[in-house]
Amino acid sequence: MTMMDSMTDEELDSTNPKLMNESRMTRIARGSGRQVREVVEMFEECKRLAKMKSGWADSKCFCPF
Repeated sequence: MTMMDSMTDEELDSTNPKLMNESRMTRIARGSGRQVREVVEMFEECKRLAKMKSGWADSKCFCPF
């Protein structure tokens, strides 16, 4: 089971970082058999990738290289 399988539809579709509080992260970790630290790292990576993706969308260049 992955961490995302332990998330609700609202959590998966949300762009609001305030939605993911400590109790939600603890529930996701417990439901996926992971450490809370791993859940936090996953969300930080998702935020980083979303920021990178929005930067690519703002550029005129199709290729990010």
